[in-house]
Amino acid sequence: MTNKIKKINIAVTNKCNLKCIMCDIWKENPKLDFPLNLLEKVLQSKSLDKDVDISLTGGEPFLNKDLFKITKKILITHAKNFKAISTNGTLNQEITNFLQQFKNLLPKDFSLYISLDGINMHNKQRGKSLKKIINTINNLKHNYPEIDIKIKFTITPLNYLDIIPTWKFCEENNLEFKVKIAEYAENYTNKLEEKELKFNKKSKILINMQLSEIYLKKLSSDKKNAQFIKNLIEKMSDKNKKIYCKTPFERIFIMPGGDVYSCIHFDKIGNLNKNSLDEIWNSEKAKKIRREINQNNCDKCLAYHGRTR
Repeated sequence: MTNKIKKINIAVTNKCNLKCIMCDIWKENPKLDFPLNLLEKVLQSKSLDKDVDISLTGGEPFLNKDLFKITKKILITHAKNFKAISTNGTLNQEITNFLQQFKNLLPKDFSLYISLDGINMHNKQRGKSLKKIINTINNLKHNYPEIDIKIKFTITPLNYLDIIPTWKFCEENNLEFKVKIAEYAENYTNKLEEKELKFNKKSKILINMQLSEIYLKKLSSDKKNAQFIKNLIEKMSDKNKKIYCKTPFERIFIMPGGDVYSCIHFDKIGNLNKNSLDEIWNSEKAKKIRREINQNNCDKCLAYHGRTR
């Protein structure tokens, strides 16, 4: 029996207003927004778990002119399941408008994930946007204190010395700090060209020194995040090994054009323009990926969307 879908991540657009060095989504053409009729197909699916988590990402989701309509449709049928939006945090007015409209309708465990890749190196990694992001964070903390803000830090060979300064910034401002290693994802962030994202021996040591400090601090207060950081340390120590991953058995990632992935490191399992989500989730392509994981385990990533135990 096939499992129900427990987590959905929808890239509602491939438009982006930044030019991050580790990502080429902003180069993609044509520019696409996720159609409302495809969202309806997703929300009507019988393959969704009753407690499914629904999250929106991009590109930059606040560039989608239909984001309000998308949110309304989700809240009408799955209000308690709408868990997060991931943003680069630069569009302060758009984010403010969104929260003015929906702040009293969002579930209490809804989170806004904001990408912040260093107090010192962010502008070199993501373009000159740090000041805008800090302004957005201050605005949200002052005007919308009920909204949970989580900071996402992506480690690259450029900003790895900025882990501790950024973590301390989060601690001082009562912001949850989420960290991950930049990854090459040819089906998502790196469709057009392969990025050089490798770390040398010295950088791995320095990364682990910083992550170890954070791990020890989080061990008593946030065990799940602490375990993830421990996995990052093992990867940086070249101790990464193939393990069983639940992702293809319980998650989907949907692209703006309707392509559906049970894992972005494998081939797509279908497209919503051609088939229903139920047909895609139970397709032979989806089953093939699950069989491969069952037989061989996986070491393709160490990201929040993967390596789920």
